[in-house]
Amino acid sequence: MERSTYGDLIGAAIAAAQQAGEEILAVYGTGFTVEQKEDRSPLTEADKRAHAAIVKALAGTGLPILSEEGREIPLAERQGWEHYWLVDPLDGTKEFIKRNGEFTVNIALMARDEAPIGPLGAHTPVGGVIHVPVKDTLYFAWQGGGAYRGAGNLQAADAYERAAHSERLPVTTQRDAYTIVASRSHPSPDTQAFIERMEQEHGR
Repeated sequence: MERSTYGDLIGAAIAAAQQAGEEILAVYGTGFTVEQKEDRSPLTEADKRAHAAIVKALAGTGLPILSEEGREIPLAERQGWEHYWLVDPLDGTKEFIKRNGEFTVNIALMARDEAPIGPLGAHTPVGGVIHVPVKDTLYFAWQGGGAYRGAGNLQAADAYERAAHSERLPVTTQRDAYTIVASRSHPSPDTQAFIERMEQEHGR
């Protein structure tokens, strides 16, 4: 797959994320029920509807989908994929339940990497979309195309037109500062120990 195709695929991912966001907001203001998955994490109707919307919207791309709310796919099978979609239809289900607006739709375009590192094995992200339904804000990027922030309700034919009317985000090369991102809903002793160690090494 040519890198020039990534922008086209991200256009499809943007549409999928927006449709998922609409499904989430349709549930958000209702008296929804909360189920528990096998790992004891919460699941709502919004998770299910967002997942279904994304699967339907991305079907035309012909790429496999690995979703938090989809079936479990063995690593051996996934390692044979050249490209696939990595999806969290509703990232922040606990925040959704609290109705504090701090949840997103996350879709990443993954590509095979000849030098695999990390937990994702033989694939690394080459593009992605983060949609904040409550704020109707989109963050999107693709390899070779840049990273952008824009309004979700912007009428655009594709990712290229949307990028032209969105804020291009800067890429920093500064190495003397760092930012640690951690979950407020899923704290752990290991995470706290890591943060404290980094503060000791680099300062606050």
